[in-house]
Amino acid sequence: MSSVGLYSTDGIEPSRRMAYWNDRASECIVPLVSDATDVDSFRGSIRQGVIGDLTLAEVYSEAQIVRHTGAHVARTKVPLFFVQLQVEGECIELQNGRETRLVSGDFTLCDSSRKFETVFRGPNRMLLLGIPFRRLRQYVVDPERLAAVPTRSETGLSGFFSSFLINYWAEYQRGMETAAAERC
Repeated sequence: MSSVGLYSTDGIEPSRRMAYWNDRASECIVPLVSDATDVDSFRGSIRQGVIGDLTLAEVYSEAQIVRHTGAHVARTKVPLFFVQLQVEGECIELQNGRETRLVSGDFTLCDSSRKFETVFRGPNRMLLLGIPFRRLRQYVVDPERLAAVPTRSETGLSGFFSSFLINYWAEYQRGMETAAAERC
């Protein structure tokens, strides 16, 4: 049966909130540091599930800048590609000299073996699908070239994929059987 971990800044003292957030995000996603626009009122939550060697996380946060620096890259234990699907709000993704704006339904690929920066100017919700390098390379040649290249949700297969991932995550949280989750 699928299980979901939840980490939230609710109930955390404002002076300790960002340290807590950075620790949880670095454990659930990849080593990183977040700087909130308003530290005193910042709120965030991460819901995370593991499906075989994949991870899926829903991240809600208020305005912040997320950085994965060279030092963070060096501490990354298992390099992953992340499909970053913007569910609500918008963000700016910077990687490989590219700058990409994502709005609700859009997605891009992020490479954890390289530096990146993500800017959230307001409240937002994002789904992150973490895929090990070796697994993605079975299906995509040179996935690094796709980092920070936007895929818009208003077109055919892109819209289908966005809807599929959102619905898959909803079903997973309802307690999808492990074997069924892995087959999907």
